[in-house]
Amino acid sequence: MAFHEPNVLTDIKCAIDQYAKAYLALEGLQDRFPDWLPKGDQKTGIIGEFYAKVYLAARYPGAEIHFGGHSQTGWDLVVKQEQKIKVQVKTVSAHSSSRRLTPIHPGWDVLYLMYLGRDLCPKGFWVIDDPNIIPDGGELIGKKMPLPGNPRTGSREFANRKDQLDSLLDSLRY
Repeated sequence: MAFHEPNVLTDIKCAIDQYAKAYLALEGLQDRFPDWLPKGDQKTGIIGEFYAKVYLAARYPGAEIHFGGHSQTGWDLVVKQEQKIKVQVKTVSAHSSSRRLTPIHPGWDVLYLMYLGRDLCPKGFWVIDDPNIIPDGGELIGKKMPLPGNPRTGSREFANRKDQLDSLLDSLRY
């Protein structure tokens, strides 16, 4: 096995070690604060759901807000007030070149689309409050996340999205 750069093994191992430490730190926080970080190994999605919960807590002060379980495909968070609001969160980061979303299943009242930068901080946040974008008896598969600052991007089903990035960022200031 020949490596042309003398530090390639060291650099790769160092990056893997840093990633492993961050991953373990998030796992520990998921165990310590399950009301704020849902369980799961898809860390980008978990980070997006965390930001979504902070946003919901600011928007609905005093409401009960809970994560759905692993088997819950139609929504990720539920807000319990006078009536329940089910929220599905779809998150991608700038690390994803395709920006393809996991399937969007029916069962939600509000869909949050969250785009994270390479620093995993929100750079785009859109709200869709029309569950009828999903065909009857179906789901949305292979849809693309919009790009922040470019309203012509993203799948056509997301054309009527409402930009709520400023409100999300306000809720994250503590």
